[in-house]
Amino acid sequence: MTIPYNPNGGGRGFPHPGKPPTYHGGGNLGGSPGLITSTGGLFGISGLLMAPAINQTTGRSFIVVFDPTNFSCEEQAQYTYRQEANYDKIPGEGREASIHLLILKYRELGVASFSVNITVFKKVLDDFITVQIPVNIPVIPLAKMTKSRRNNFPDGRIHTVRLEPPNGVVQGERPQVTYTINANAGPVSVTKLIMCGNADETPQQ
Repeated sequence: MTIPYNPNGGGRGFPHPGKPPTYHGGGNLGGSPGLITSTGGLFGISGLLMAPAINQTTGRSFIVVFDPTNFSCEEQAQYTYRQEANYDKIPGEGREASIHLLILKYRELGVASFSVNITVFKKVLDDFITVQIPVNIPVIPLAKMTKSRRNNFPDGRIHTVRLEPPNGVVQGERPQVTYTINANAGPVSVTKLIMCGNADETPQQ
């Protein structure tokens, strides 16, 4: 199992567990005076993180491997952002927010598909509702790309896409955004996800 999600952009390596290089004073280390950082300095090596785990159903133990270079998840996964208090309206409780746009920034790593979801609380239903917005990477299908763009896909750069809810707007209290991906649905690296809208001045009745 790999965990590809990182709200700050992903791709962070893990420090090598081995012995750091030894510095014998009085000179330069790789052209930089006395530079030995916490990750091994100029001689640092990216590695895998392994953690013991246990299956609570079967009671069997196993090892979970976290690979910082693999952004494609072999299992269904979800990342949940914090629940917003209606854009700093105080008190936020009891007032609806209207979300009409999501701005998604992602690193292009390959063909992938996932969903961005907005969840709000509706007082009249005494329940939460979730609106799902499907996302496909690349946003422009390969068949419609220019030849130069197609030959350069994936380019590893940060791309921006604007997402609109299916019915134009999502209204409710305490909006919360998540994104979900099915197993083996492609490499995903979300660097930023922003909700755009406004908090209504009139409380819910």
